[in-house]
Amino acid sequence: MIGPFIYAIPKDPHWMFAWWNLEACFARPETGAPLITLRVHDVTDILFDGTNSHFWFDKPVGGKARGDWYIDVPYAKRVYLIEAGVGNGGDFQPLCRSNAAFFPPDWPCSEIATHWTSIDV
Repeated sequence: MIGPFIYAIPKDPHWMFAWWNLEACFARPETGAPLITLRVHDVTDILFDGTNSHFWFDKPVGGKARGDWYIDVPYAKRVYLIEAGVGNGGDFQPLCRSNAAFFPPDWPCSEIATHWTSIDV
């Protein structure tokens, strides 16, 4: 059986897609899985150690050990990662951690100059 995993995929500057499978953490995921929480951390410009994010928020997603979810993030132009676990608040126990995902700015690029080059063939 494959181990627990979670992936964070940016959709646009304010939305991410999370996909996870925690079945390896539970003996009978269809009947005995506790409530799963996704904890989203802002880890912009830091080396994350599990406790030092700029801020975090929880998204309870129910009792399914496998799933996917769209999550709205409050700020664009930041780096977020997700921990999937059980509990919430101070009782949260992470089971796995996603990749860090960069979210683009939510405004147009200010650079308007175009730089062209030619290639000799």
